Amino acid sequence: MDHYDIIIVGLGPVGLFAANVFGEKGWKVLAIEQHSERWKYPRAIGMDDEILRNLQTINLSSAVLPRTRTIKGLQLLRRDNEVFFTLSNPQDGDFEKGPYLFYQPEFESILEEGAKRFHNVKLLYNCQLESFNNVKNGVDVSCLDKNNPQFIQKFQGRFLIGCDGANSTVRNELGIKENSLNYNGHILKIDAIANDVSKFNFNIDYAQKYCSTKRAWVRMIGRDLHCRWEFQFKGENPDPNALTEESALRYIKEAGDDVENIEIINVSFYKYRSVVQQKWRDGNVLIAGDAAHLTAPYIGQGMCGGFRDIINLSWKLEGIINREFSRDILSTYRSERSPHMKHLIRIAISVGYLFKTRLYYILLFLKLIPFLKLNDGEFNPPVPKLGRGFFSKRKYSRGIFPQFKLKTSEGEVINSDDYLGHDWVLISSEAISDNDLRFCQRSGVKLMITDVQKDTQMKINNWLKEKNVKVVLLRPDKYIFSSGNQAQQVLNDYQKLNMNYR
Repeated sequence: MDHYDIIIVGLGPVGLFAANVFGEKGWKVLAIEQHSERWKYPRAIGMDDEILRNLQTINLSSAVLPRTRTIKGLQLLRRDNEVFFTLSNPQDGDFEKGPYLFYQPEFESILEEGAKRFHNVKLLYNCQLESFNNVKNGVDVSCLDKNNPQFIQKFQGRFLIGCDGANSTVRNELGIKENSLNYNGHILKIDAIANDVSKFNFNIDYAQKYCSTKRAWVRMIGRDLHCRWEFQFKGENPDPNALTEESALRYIKEAGDDVENIEIINVSFYKYRSVVQQKWRDGNVLIAGDAAHLTAPYIGQGMCGGFRDIINLSWKLEGIINREFSRDILSTYRSERSPHMKHLIRIAISVGYLFKTRLYYILLFLKLIPFLKLNDGEFNPPVPKLGRGFFSKRKYSRGIFPQFKLKTSEGEVINSDDYLGHDWVLISSEAISDNDLRFCQRSGVKLMITDVQKDTQMKINNWLKEKNVKVVLLRPDKYIFSSGNQAQQVLNDYQKLNMNYR
């Protein structure tokens, strides 16, 4: 029986990302997929800047970024395709905030090739999960080799992670019940290739949603010449005739777009749901991505949620494997990620209600109120924090630390995440005591004392001043564990909480 540190079920984008994350750590990884090859049509289409940072941790952001297209945000339209509301998503830092649009088959190819960089990662296609059992300090797994149906392969892993989608075999075998947020629907999704995107008579720098109680729709121009339209259907039984290319062209034409400028590549109906599962872990078996949560597609956070799940798990599993934490640390996985995902799902539901019902009239009314400063139709939503878990209760905890472009003394421009590394990091604008320094050294906490005279640290120091704090402690996933004005207080919080998971 072959032994692995991590066994991943499902090789969609989240499973492939997980194979890269754990492979980069040097762990022995097995990733299995029941299909013979990757899905050839696009499904997910966008990511935000935090996901690009996640890709940066596995040295793939430089490969992905040139194959993306950045748009400015979301626009809501009403009759005659009039834009009446614009939604953007600014955050701290130097980076374009996205969304970054990509072409999923191309994106998955980059992830797959990335996983193949690591000799310690094995990707098995045509391999179907048959059964698994929690055992002491691990999971026994049986798989069917679909190339040889008589052959059952057996493996053992320290942990098994189900990244196997909305109909997850792992989740179903565990008998996990769901919490529905009671917002479901059907969408006709049309993907096409444009002859010339400049010929479209709408602002291609935004994803656009047409508000209507009868037939709401979404359109956007993705990477290169990739175009997408999504038409909303009510009820549980969409008309199968709408799946034809002829019907797809008719819907696009009714939206006011030039059908002579495009070539259809895929037409499909799909049902979306809004769900967060009640459990994300059973012993040494965990679920992530669509297996753990499902969202309406209106703010592009389905795949992104799965990437955040893996990043959240990665440093906690590393702590367990390195004997720094007990398995109890995994109790913070769902407690942190579930509230964050629920927040994003509710935002998606709100956007759905706004453009599929008459609620968009509320926005038209709010624009008339001067002090709300919505006359230009723009609104900047707050960025949600993670739920409670491995964090202190001090100011700014549970939020992600921004990334900056920094200039070294040699004149090289680097990303601050690369400068800070992937460890626990204490950032202080003042010198710390010898006792605090020794604690950092014993605990493996990297220390950075900011210096306003250094280009590499000036922007970080300015951020501390802006937030009126002198010290922040960052987790390996770049979320703020704690902040304050005294290093001793922040480190004491870390020491006390750390002891709970030994």
